[in-house]
Amino acid sequence: MAMLAGALVVYQILFTDVTEHLPEYATLKAIGLTDRFLRRVVLAEAFLMHIMAFALGVLLTKAAFAVAMARADLPMRMRFGTLAMVFLCTGAMCAAAGLMATRRLRSADPADTF
Repeated sequence: MAMLAGALVVYQILFTDVTEHLPEYATLKAIGLTDRFLRRVVLAEAFLMHIMAFALGVLLTKAAFAVAMARADLPMRMRFGTLAMVFLCTGAMCAAAGLMATRRLRSADPADTF
């Protein structure tokens, strides 16, 4: 459920960004850049969102683990394998949301924009 909610949030952010910058994307298409290049731009933005959110999530989780260990005296560790799995899953989620958001780019026509 968290993956679905996260994908929807990332999709909404990227779709809004693409929609707001549609004239700029249309201009780039007018000077000869391909849809593939524009897709890579949006996917790069999704990747940056993924990296920042993952880093923030790891920091907040470490803080929560420290509080839980101090208050409940429970040994808690963040394992590398778990972090790697979460990193890969959230990366795939952001990439899928980014690819869905790029569908709007195909309709960016320079003639309609200006």
